[in-house]
Amino acid sequence: MEEIHGTPPPAQDCPPPFFPLGRKCLSLNPSLLSWYDARIDCETQGGELLRVDTQTQAEIIKYYLTIEDSLCLQPI
Repeated sequence: MEEIHGTPPPAQDCPPPFFPLGRKCLSLNPSLLSWYDARIDCETQGGELLRVDTQTQAEIIKYYLTIEDSLCLQPI
């Protein structure tokens, strides 16, 4: 299985509310938001919306998360 690209952070390098998943720090927002509002929400937390570039990455994310969740990515 291909890993999500990025610098691998130790768990302590993912600030709350972010958590490590693969090589990214993720945050879940269970609220139903438009793309624009989700982007603003992520930016106010110092992150950006997760970008999935390959089918393998999508399968990794789907494996760990439910479809209803919104994702933010903490830049590393």
